[in-house]
Amino acid sequence: DVTGTRLFRAGDSLRRVHWAQTARLGRMIVCERQAPAQASLRVVFDSDPKLHSGSGSNSTLEWSIRLAASVLAAYHREHASVECCFGHHTWAIASGPAGWEKFLDQIARWQPCAHHHTAGCEHEHTRHQCRRIHHHHCGAFQVTITTDLGLSHRTEHRLVHGDQRFIILQTTPDEQSCDVCGQEHSPPPRSAIVLKRREHLAEDFRHKWRLACHAG
Repeated sequence: DVTGTRLFRAGDSLRRVHWAQTARLGRMIVCERQAPAQASLRVVFDSDPKLHSGSGSNSTLEWSIRLAASVLAAYHREHASVECCFGHHTWAIASGPAGWEKFLDQIARWQPCAHHHTAGCEHEHTRHQCRRIHHHHCGAFQVTITTDLGLSHRTEHRLVHGDQRFIILQTTPDEQSCDVCGQEHSPPPRSAIVLKRREHLAEDFRHKWRLACHAG
């Protein structure tokens, strides 16, 4: 619901401009809308090591975890309902400092599968098994953190009912075919945040995230 109007600020969507007042006052005026009582956010990252590149703290898997925690922390501070999903795990984060500390302890203890997947490996996903970790529409906005490999080969949390935005970590140059299928990767969604500069990834993410949040 519209609660009033205010002066245009850098980053405001043009779809929110109140054109009648703008014409009357001679300066840009936008509609201010009421925020929902509680936002609901689900952050998913691909945990399969085969979909990632690099090793140690600079691997795309480690960066996926950092980015997931960063987005979750921002919404958790604003008292949103947040959950983190990867592999077969779905962790709802309780409100307050205690809930956040418990989540950090859980994610710190988690270890990715370091060996070749076998039938008994908890990180292995068949299409049939994957059905049980599909999410039905619950009003949550989903942020999916994956890689260019993950766009074509991921099985974790593939089916989403509702809005979502992709954050994609680049593992190979655009023109290079991937080692998994020998073909070029699937193109990213139009609204995806694509991060290519590994050496400046944190700054690149902050810049592109701000732009995405102000895109309307």
